[in-house]
Amino acid sequence: MRRTNPYLVMTTAVYVACKVEECPIHIRLVLAEAARQWPELGINDISKIGECEFHLISTMSARMIVHHPYRTLNDLAPGLSMSTEETALSQNIINDHYNTDMPLMYPPHIIAVTAMFLAVVLRPTQSNLQAHAAATSSPAIKSALDSPNKIARLTDWMAASQIDIQAVMAATQEFLSLYEVWENYGERACKEAISRFMKDAQLGK
Repeated sequence: MRRTNPYLVMTTAVYVACKVEECPIHIRLVLAEAARQWPELGINDISKIGECEFHLISTMSARMIVHHPYRTLNDLAPGLSMSTEETALSQNIINDHYNTDMPLMYPPHIIAVTAMFLAVVLRPTQSNLQAHAAATSSPAIKSALDSPNKIARLTDWMAASQIDIQAVMAATQEFLSLYEVWENYGERACKEAISRFMKDAQLGK
């Protein structure tokens, strides 16, 4: 790495950073931008960026392993006798959590267990859990009470696993808050609010 072109290292660092931040940019675009910024350096070989990436990750002693809630869900769902519908609903809930800060707030297993809790206990009617009201309505709670064995199995497992129940409850509230926002969201109203804000800002100048 000591003898490597510093601009090549910088280009590779940007490329790796985009991967880490889950905002991947194709290596060809990174190469094209580097060539545009520093044409005199002749950075025109994708393989050099790929080789430099390997050395950069090795130098940082980094491991490109991503832990996500889906694996936990797939491991636990069969043992808890979750139906195909409940498992699919849990996956949808996990998908939704990427729209929040929860990946930075809770470990993946907490997200997975929370998604299972919402899918099995609350059993909302919407497959994508877009409506907060459906998740907390009386029919949803009644539907949950109609399956006491499954609920008991889930709660017994949670107690035996010594999982952080407080974290699960906090994550549950985060999900419900998200769905409440989505329920009340309207693109037209949002655009109008932004337009008013921009207009007021211009008048203020």
